[in-house]
Amino acid sequence: MDAVDSLRFIFGHPLNRGRPVSTAARMLGWQVRSRLNDVAPVDFANGASLLVSRRMNGANYNVYCGLYEFEEMSFLMHFLRPGDVFVDVGANVGSYSVLAASVGAHAIAFEPGEHFDDLARNVAHNGYAVDCRRTAVGDGANGLVRLDDAVDYATLIKVDAGGLEAAVVAGGARVFAGASAVILAGDAGPDAEPMKTLAAMGYRPISYDPFSREIRPFERGGAHSLLARIDAEPRLRRAPPYLLRGRAI
Repeated sequence: MDAVDSLRFIFGHPLNRGRPVSTAARMLGWQVRSRLNDVAPVDFANGASLLVSRRMNGANYNVYCGLYEFEEMSFLMHFLRPGDVFVDVGANVGSYSVLAASVGAHAIAFEPGEHFDDLARNVAHNGYAVDCRRTAVGDGANGLVRLDDAVDYATLIKVDAGGLEAAVVAGGARVFAGASAVILAGDAGPDAEPMKTLAAMGYRPISYDPFSREIRPFERGGAHSLLARIDAEPRLRRAPPYLLRGRAI
């Protein structure tokens, strides 16, 4: 995003709407703080925190907005229960895995890139027992590990694999078929290869309103696509609220 789009996103974020003064103050405060400290702890949801630096583009939006990807991250925290298994393919600095652990789920985080150390630090900083693996996941070609060979079971799977999402799905047919919901990177339409594969497994693309806990017809335009099985909404409605900046959602 360029500067104008970034500001529009931040001030229009569902957790910032109607709060221009506090939002601007938070942005200014982080700009000062991040220049004084290379890495600084930032409050996250459910009492967790993230170690964030200015170079972590996505994590900086968590500072400005509370939850960068509000719909997807809220879905995760409302959907998962203690003892569930969350598989995070392309975990980056660990935002999603930390949120999963904060609600008591067991997280398995795959991150082959430069952010693996950031992921490990964020997990250790919170004292969570996340299974962090410096592993690239794919369809087994070119040395990429198949999810079916690496994981026994998953309740919810997030895939953000830098354009290799179709390969991840192809290499994890058994695990995806046994899961209940998927967070898939990209603004994918129904004709995209991984969307068609998941639809054949019984998933349907959805949109989610975290405030009402309602599943709505799929709308393109987000950072990720949510896919769930037909019985997801009762589980979402029964979830306890998560806590963020003194607010229960």
